[in-house]
Amino acid sequence: MTADVRGDGWRPAPASLSVFESVAGLYAAAEAESSTVILEAGETWKIEDQAIDTAPVAIWGNTPSSGKPIPVMLRWAARREVALHRVRRGLNGLTAQVVHRLPPPQRSGAARGFLRSSLLSGLIVELHADGENRRVIDAVADAAGAENWNRLVLRPSRDGSALARLHDPTGRFFELRVAVSGGRKDPGRNGDALEALARSSVSLVPRLLGRGATAGASWTTESSLSGALPRRLTGELVQQVVRFCADLPRTSEPTSLRDRMLHLAERYPRWAELSVELAERRQDLPGVLQHGDLWSGNLLVDQGRLSGVVDWDTWHPAGLPGVDLLQLLAMQRRGRTGEDIGGLWLSGLWRSQEFLAATSDYWRALRLRPQPDLLEAIGLDWWVGQLFKRQAFAARPGWIEQNVDGVLAAVNGGQ
Repeated sequence: MTADVRGDGWRPAPASLSVFESVAGLYAAAEAESSTVILEAGETWKIEDQAIDTAPVAIWGNTPSSGKPIPVMLRWAARREVALHRVRRGLNGLTAQVVHRLPPPQRSGAARGFLRSSLLSGLIVELHADGENRRVIDAVADAAGAENWNRLVLRPSRDGSALARLHDPTGRFFELRVAVSGGRKDPGRNGDALEALARSSVSLVPRLLGRGATAGASWTTESSLSGALPRRLTGELVQQVVRFCADLPRTSEPTSLRDRMLHLAERYPRWAELSVELAERRQDLPGVLQHGDLWSGNLLVDQGRLSGVVDWDTWHPAGLPGVDLLQLLAMQRRGRTGEDIGGLWLSGLWRSQEFLAATSDYWRALRLRPQPDLLEAIGLDWWVGQLFKRQAFAARPGWIEQNVDGVLAAVNGGQ
């Protein structure tokens, strides 16, 4: 796949953005009079040097692989390195200036993690005609008030956005979130959540420092929190997260299930009647501000204590109580079993003794009883929220049957 960007920096059509194009667009030329060609290598690591034409800047590469059997991973890595060797020699008059290795999502085990990263890593290669290129990310870092931003290291995400830890002229560190405007993920949503959390004086969350749109990219800055990702999700850490969730702001009624089910009715018309019916379930409860993607990868721990909850871009201002805690436990189980969201719902985790025991203090704090109809609504709200986050997998054979049809057939049959 190629994206040809002529003038005004990086301005692709949002509907056509792939994850690679989103990330690579941050390295495109920022100046309006310049142009950048983005070349996505794909699974075979192809090279389309003829597509460069006369552009002064090109970005070539691919996102990391998601994990496959060892022989397949070895072929992936071999093709990548052979293609990189050729690209380093230049493409159509452009010289390879910078090579960025994009590691796959982290997993436990240092030695295994290093080997996995080496095999599955993606690449972004910056090719210039003259060695000079003021990039979109350079313009963003400058607008965000970063000092020595030319040394920043971007940490791309699987959704096409990226993070970087920077410091201002006073030496204070802060976090930059950035994505090409109109891409798959808008950092502005995370900024909206942080503003709402600040109004309610919620602790253990970043403080929004700034936000803007620069050179075709949307960005926010936020305070850096102490701590690191937890090595494992202990029972004590779960209870600390339970107490955190119990203190999140409340609203008069939840609307998340209704919003998501009505969206589901539009996306899958054959289930529209059932989805509309499910949209009205449990509107008699208090709503809570919902994180939307609460798992160990979005927690920070310092000396054994929860020190931060980050990445609020999938938040909802009026969610059903308990959905975030179900997500926390569901992702822990998924890490052990590899089950997808359909299988996790069908396993009944949302009504299991494991879930009820872990969340008992939460229900007491909210003065609610987790009765069967409430638990089913929580399970549905969690499932449909995760479903839309994983729509990129919908084209896989059998995915919709397993993760959409299977769940709704079970719900319909249980009524």
